[in-house]
Amino acid sequence: MQSASEAFFLSNAVFVRPQPVKLEYRDTQVSGTHEVILHSETGPALVFEDGYKQYIINGVRVPPVVVENPSLISLPMIDGERNVEVRRVMIEKYGLARYIQDSGAEILDSDAFGTLHRKTQPNDDPIHLLEVKNSTVESDGSRKTYFLRVPPELTSARAAVAWTFGLEADDYGPIVET
Repeated sequence: MQSASEAFFLSNAVFVRPQPVKLEYRDTQVSGTHEVILHSETGPALVFEDGYKQYIINGVRVPPVVVENPSLISLPMIDGERNVEVRRVMIEKYGLARYIQDSGAEILDSDAFGTLHRKTQPNDDPIHLLEVKNSTVESDGSRKTYFLRVPPELTSARAAVAWTFGLEADDYGPIVET
């Protein structure tokens, strides 16, 4: 006798799903509650004996290419994705800073504090990303550039930098940066 992992009962039918032969997940703590989330970034998270596979990252079912060959993720693929959660995973794999740079995101503001970018998304909040240069000079004389996600209600680079320090724009005015 074989065991099943799930059974669904309808008024005139029963669906039984066998146990998977492969199941990958990660444990998380969310608001003090322990959760198990299907997750694999190296292959399918679920595989059944008949070969059926599901690719899942952080509980989000994604197309196989996102896991198997993320280098093939393209701007048209991301922008054409209708599922918001799948799109978020694709952007994460593509690289958020790279996505903002490559996608022609709008520059909302640019000043001595940094550059605030906005990329609108269908059926989702816009992505606001603050581009800043590290004030510390690297050994080769360059300065590293960082991209920081900030809330979409911020409209100035100064306000966005201030927000990263828990301040209002009017309260942010460093005398010396190190």
